[in-house]
Amino acid sequence: MKKRNILNIAIIIALFAIGVYRYRNQTFTDSKTRILMGTFVEITLTSKQNDVSDIVDQTFDLMEKYDKKFSYYNREGELGLMNYGNENEFVIDDEYHEILSIAKKYHQLTDGMYDVTIGVLSDLWGGGRTYPPPADSIAAALELTGFSKLSLSKTTLSKPQGMRLNLGSIAKGYIVDKCIEYAIESGAEAGIINAGGDIRVFGEHKKPLKIGVQHPRSPSEMIEVLELDTGSVVTSGDYERYFEYEGKKYHHIISPKDGYPVDYIISATILAPDATLADVISTSVFLLPPEKGIELIKSVNNVDGILFYYIDDEIVSLRTEGIKKYIRNGE
Repeated sequence: MKKRNILNIAIIIALFAIGVYRYRNQTFTDSKTRILMGTFVEITLTSKQNDVSDIVDQTFDLMEKYDKKFSYYNREGELGLMNYGNENEFVIDDEYHEILSIAKKYHQLTDGMYDVTIGVLSDLWGGGRTYPPPADSIAAALELTGFSKLSLSKTTLSKPQGMRLNLGSIAKGYIVDKCIEYAIESGAEAGIINAGGDIRVFGEHKKPLKIGVQHPRSPSEMIEVLELDTGSVVTSGDYERYFEYEGKKYHHIISPKDGYPVDYIISATILAPDATLADVISTSVFLLPPEKGIELIKSVNNVDGILFYYIDDEIVSLRTEGIKKYIRNGE
């Protein structure tokens, strides 16, 4: 066989091999947005399967089911039946046991400040209120607050009549994680879920996701810019839901000890391997003085954070050492 023919055959084989490689490594990406969990949710998934759009839709469908299951405002859902039913003991599944066990852990780690039994208190402070509730109403709500009043087993939950559980500080992150598990099992190799600021990134991406942290006193400004390759980031701030009365700001994160909003910090950003952890810790540290909050973050493996608060009318911050790797340009 002539050398030219051998060369031509080699080129054909090489081109065929390249074509096969590209075909096998071809990826498809789809991104969609829906309103769920009381916010805008964007799901972006990448897969080698060309039906990635279907995976996105199915992931949204699963998120909707979880939202109905854990929603505080859905009286027909499982949580609604627990909160407003006439029984004191309820059969729970593995997911409820898991989420309540995490809540119990952080209740203990924060000396009782993180507490998902504040439903009555949160209702008292919500609903478009423009002035603080009466002291006697707060005292009555505190009687129906306290994780120690629950009895939790693998399959059952017992609670006092009238106590209402509010999982808003953990459920969104938990749902995001469950949806990502499903997406991966369905063939997604990379993706991003942004559920109203509860963000989780997984898989390999061409470049890190840039995330701006809102300035807690200037909504149009970013106080920090982070870069995230994988994992989750969640920010809690006193500017999210609040009212002002007689020159004082009253926000939505309530102390289960005295029944009033805490005023230790004004913004907390947490980076963690998963959204559940980032969600629960961002609320937990908000309920603690800055020094205790930063120590809590440091005590959890692979978790970093930034806390912003006031000293003499000036905004200052405490941050973990590991946060440097997320700051843009390493600054």
